[in-house]
Amino acid sequence: MSSHRVALKCKEPVTINVKGVHYSRFGYRGTKIGIPTSLDPRRDSLAVPRFPSFEAVLGAGIELHETWVICYDGMGVEHRFLIAAQYRPNMTINRALKRIEPGLNWKGDLLVMRGGNMKFVVNVGKYAELAREAVRKYLIEVVPTVEAAIQNNIPLDIPLVI
Repeated sequence: MSSHRVALKCKEPVTINVKGVHYSRFGYRGTKIGIPTSLDPRRDSLAVPRFPSFEAVLGAGIELHETWVICYDGMGVEHRFLIAAQYRPNMTINRALKRIEPGLNWKGDLLVMRGGNMKFVVNVGKYAELAREAVRKYLIEVVPTVEAAIQNNIPLDIPLVI
């Protein structure tokens, strides 16, 4: 399990809520939520990245997979989205994700946050549809890998960037 997050090295971190989208296995659609995110108030930048607490939303104790997904808007501008996902083979299929890509089955929760140009993660804001496209791209790339790993009982290896 690889992580893009780096622990903060500051004496007095601040925690803010950064808006992302949560695709809960109990929900029917993605929901914008505030994801608790710690930062160094004096050096908040890409060089000193924010630390989103995915576990505060998804829970701890289940392997968490983090992947950057790159998408392009209608003008050809690149946007990055950080996806944090948990796969739980013994759970029911996530209906919210099934609505995005009906041919694929994901069992577990998924969060998506937008990557910033000056800061590690920023509010999804007006890019919710592009975030949804990033989730769709993630599912298309990752679900076959997950299913093969489970079927063949091999370690799961999800790419760090899609």
